[in-house]
Amino acid sequence: MPTLVLALMVAAATEAHVVEDPRGFHFTVPAGFESFPKFQPTATKLYAFGKNLGTPEAVTLTIDVLEGPTRPDGPSRSCGALLNSIDRTIGSPLVEQWRGDKLNGLRMLMTHVFGEVLVFCVDVPVSPNALSVMVSGKPGNEPLLHDVFTALLASLATGEQSHDGVALLGGALLLVLAALGYRMRSRPSKGT
Repeated sequence: MPTLVLALMVAAATEAHVVEDPRGFHFTVPAGFESFPKFQPTATKLYAFGKNLGTPEAVTLTIDVLEGPTRPDGPSRSCGALLNSIDRTIGSPLVEQWRGDKLNGLRMLMTHVFGEVLVFCVDVPVSPNALSVMVSGKPGNEPLLHDVFTALLASLATGEQSHDGVALLGGALLLVLAALGYRMRSRPSKGT
C-alpha cells in the first residue's frame, strides 16, 4: 500500500504545478508542460511552456506582462498588436470568462512559411500591470488548445484570490494519507 501512495504523490507532482510570481499572481502549468527550451524571461516576457514540442501535437503557452492595467470589458491591446504585427493573420473575436469578468480577446490563425498556427489570446486585468495570456498550436488541435487556454485562465489568480483548487487537492491528499496511516496502525501485526 505505501508504494501506491508514493506513486500517487509522484504522479500528482508531475501532473501540474503552481507557479508563484513575485508580482503577486499565480497560475497552474497544465500536466505535461515543461519550460520552453532556452527561454530567458525579460522585463515583459515572463513565462513560456511547451508540450510535445517538435511534433504536430505541439502546444505552447506564454504569459507576458503589459504596461499598465487593462479593463475587463475593454479590447485586448496585446492581441491586437500581435494581429497587426504578423502578415497573413486572420483574427476573430474571442470572449472568455475570468473571475466573473468578461474578457475580450482574439482567436488568430497565422500563416507562416512553416505552416498555420492557431493562437488564443486575451489580456487579464490584474494590477498594477495586466497580463497577456496566449496558447498556440496547430489548427487541427483546436479543441485541445482551447481546453488548455481555459484551464490556464481558470487557474490564474492574484495574491488576494485563494488557491481553492490547490488547497482542495492538498487537503484531499492529506486525508487519504491520514486514512492509510490509520488503517496501517490499526491492523494487527503478523507476529502476534
